[in-house]
Amino acid sequence: MFSTNHDFGGRIVALLLGVMLVQASCDNHSPGGADPDAAIGQDAAAQPDAVAQQDTAVALDAAPVDAGGDPDSAVIEDGSTPDTGTLDAGPVGMTVSLSTVTTFFLNCGLPTPPDPLHVNFDLTYDNTAGTTPANATIVSSRMNLQGACNVIWSFTVAPLSVGPVGAGASLPQSHTKVANSGTGSAPLCSCCGSSSTGVLELTIDIDGQQVQLTSAAMSFLCAM
Repeated sequence: MFSTNHDFGGRIVALLLGVMLVQASCDNHSPGGADPDAAIGQDAAAQPDAVAQQDTAVALDAAPVDAGGDPDSAVIEDGSTPDTGTLDAGPVGMTVSLSTVTTFFLNCGLPTPPDPLHVNFDLTYDNTAGTTPANATIVSSRMNLQGACNVIWSFTVAPLSVGPVGAGASLPQSHTKVANSGTGSAPLCSCCGSSSTGVLELTIDIDGQQVQLTSAAMSFLCAM
């Protein structure tokens, strides 16, 4: 009798242990249960994707960086580059050039006149690149004499104004110094000498824009 009860009790204990093992196995595989090791593995696997998403967000929010690394060449919002200082030249207009000086001498015979300078020159008014007619006026004309003297002699020329020169046209024009129109810092005849030269200097206004023209240094004669 005792032996039978002992066997029966052992079977009950074994049965209970089996039920407990089955229950534990079900808990480990059920949705409500979580394996700590498995969770760690899943988190580790998901971590690179999260980091990649963060990097992508940073890349989208970051400002563009110039590939050349030059702060002066930064990109403006509209994609253009900052103005470097170069200005728009605007429409091409008329130009004026000195073709030749045809006459240049001093009349220093007795009695010496107050203005002994004689000078004639030819200019070319070139509006072939222009899209509208253009006008020009000589606002300053002078002879810079160097060598035996140092004298600036200013004078008036005729004609004083030229134009309009039509678009696409070019006009050669001769200009003559007006007699007795010149004045200077010293008597011109003091410049007579083999080493003396003169430079013709002109300032011309072309529709509001002034340009400078200068000849090469020229020798001259003094009539006695």
